[in-house]
Amino acid sequence: MKIVYENESYYEKKWKDHNGQGLSYKSSEFESCAFDRVNFTGTQFLSTNFLDCKFENCNFSNVSLIGSRFANCSFTDSKLNGVNFSAMREVSECKFETCSMSYAIMADLKMPLMEFGECKLLEVDFSRSNLSGCIFRECNLSGCQFSRADLREADFRTSINIQMNPTDVKIKKAKFSAAEALNLLSAFDIELD
Repeated sequence: MKIVYENESYYEKKWKDHNGQGLSYKSSEFESCAFDRVNFTGTQFLSTNFLDCKFENCNFSNVSLIGSRFANCSFTDSKLNGVNFSAMREVSECKFETCSMSYAIMADLKMPLMEFGECKLLEVDFSRSNLSGCIFRECNLSGCQFSRADLREADFRTSINIQMNPTDVKIKKAKFSAAEALNLLSAFDIELD
């Protein structure tokens, strides 16, 4: 039987080495909370808000975030592989450091000014998202989808394996290293010597 927490509020609470696996939170709020080595595998967060929270070494495998919100949260050394962020109501002003986020779905979201540092972002779907001003620092972006995304003023200078069709995205004033900027030309099927 799944344990359900509904309409709960947590303020400045800390969880460490906690197994939150398979729990369900509905219409709950976590504000200024800290999570260290928490296993959220299979947990459901329905219409749940996380405000100013910190997550370190947490596992979000197979998490459901329908109608939920992450605002001004930080994630460090955490696993968010395959998480469907697109089901969320909002993801704003979050920072991800040394996280594994491969196969995540971040399509159709407004996420300007987000920061991704040293993250593994393989095959992430950023289609149609607003990523203007985002910083991708030392990230591996192999296989990511950016179709019709807004990448204006985004900083990709230290990231690798960037592939996108520059005619299919808003890219004005985005920053790339010279080597990665050449990858943008692959969409045009041209040969360079």
